[in-house]
Amino acid sequence: EGICGSVEKVDYVGDGQHSMMIYEPNSTMIQAAVLWFEGSGWCGTNGSSDPCAEILAQGMACAAASYNSGSWPSQHKEARAALRYIHTRYPNNKVGVLGHSSGSSLASFLWATELIPDVEIDPNMIPPLGPYPSASLKIDAAVLMSGQFHPYPINTPPCTQAQVWNKTLDNSACEYNYTLGNYSAAQKVNPALYLSSFSTQAIVPAPAMIFHGTNDSLVSACNAVELAQAVENTSFPSSVSSKDYNYTVHLRLIQNASHGSYLETAYPIAATFLAKHLCPTFSSDAVAVGTSPHPLCK
Repeated sequence: EGICGSVEKVDYVGDGQHSMMIYEPNSTMIQAAVLWFEGSGWCGTNGSSDPCAEILAQGMACAAASYNSGSWPSQHKEARAALRYIHTRYPNNKVGVLGHSSGSSLASFLWATELIPDVEIDPNMIPPLGPYPSASLKIDAAVLMSGQFHPYPINTPPCTQAQVWNKTLDNSACEYNYTLGNYSAAQKVNPALYLSSFSTQAIVPAPAMIFHGTNDSLVSACNAVELAQAVENTSFPSSVSSKDYNYTVHLRLIQNASHGSYLETAYPIAATFLAKHLCPTFSSDAVAVGTSPHPLCK
């Protein structure tokens, strides 16, 4: 019997241009929901289902969201609309987010900005996309893979590499148009910018696992190191236990791995991490499989 009980294609904005494939497990109860963004070099994507089999095996729904090519902040508005849709569809479940490459950048943005109103991020975030502008933006766990968190060169990164963003400016028209042509917009993509909002609320960001290959020639592994350091260096009020935020971020640097060569190995680890933090009846004995859910859902 297949692990996928149903599959549905929805439009999370309602304009015929924002598709999302939702895979639900073959289970009497959906444990949680995970929103997945694949990478695209900021050129837009229809939303692959690559990690969904492992997520389904843990009893969680997997929502593979598309996003379009565009300039700041269009894709981040889409990401927030997708998250609001998922919270509306699954109002009684915890929600996690998972992304790779530019999709990881979107996921990290959602992870770091749940407390911040759209207008405070950028006036162009108003009006919000979609039919649920007041729905929750809460993230309960995140997995970030090979994310571009610093999308603009900076002068003195604490990492050993010369600059965090190490592609040439003309390597991708989408990447240049989306962030590199606009310094202030590029800075707003950096999730570390928003961590202080948790300090003022006396809470900590949701648990996150960060993967990055040490031989990534597209996006420097310094991105992962600096984001983990940013959480460690954030000053939370004394009412928040240091243990809470010392273990908020789990950094996994994959030795000798490139931008995406480790993904098939990492997906089951990611699904288990998400299930541990999202599922009310998590079992460490759950078996994650490596088969694409597409044939299971037909």
